[in-house]
Amino acid sequence: MVDIKYEKGDSRIKIAQGFFDEGLSPEEWVRQNRDQIGCWSLDEVEYEDPELKKWIMKVTELLLG
Repeated sequence: MVDIKYEKGDSRIKIAQGFFDEGLSPEEWVRQNRDQIGCWSLDEVEYEDPELKKWIMKVTELLLG
């Protein structure tokens, strides 16, 4: 696996923030959206907000688990 670091302006930060702002737990978000996800790379982004990062990493775990 290639370790890629993305800039703060990466559009995926906005996408991730939008998902997080829906107010769902990672488990509920995955239940509602799993069938619509064809690929996932939001875990490759460096987030300044530790809560957003924690949420994204849990969603990633659930999607890939």
